[in-house]
Amino acid sequence: VAADLSSTVDVEHLIQIIQDDSRPVDVLVNNAGFALHGSLVGKTQPIQNSGFAVMAQTIMNLSGPAAEKMRSRSYGQIINVASTSAW
Repeated sequence: VAADLSSTVDVEHLIQIIQDDSRPVDVLVNNAGFALHGSLVGKTQPIQNSGFAVMAQTIMNLSGPAAEKMRSRSYGQIINVASTSAW
């Protein structure tokens, strides 16, 4: 499924897919991200907001519903991948 993970509409669509019992998601891999170039000061705030949406907010928004479905089926995995910049 192609999706813009900074788009609320796209993320809501992914949540609907996760919650669809006819297509169970057994593994969710949170591996989205991109490099942020720029300061928090100045005109880079929109890219900082997109980065936060993709690398934090969306992970939470997808992992919660996925974990709920996985728990009800007693099966599933959520894998969170971080770049070396996470250190």
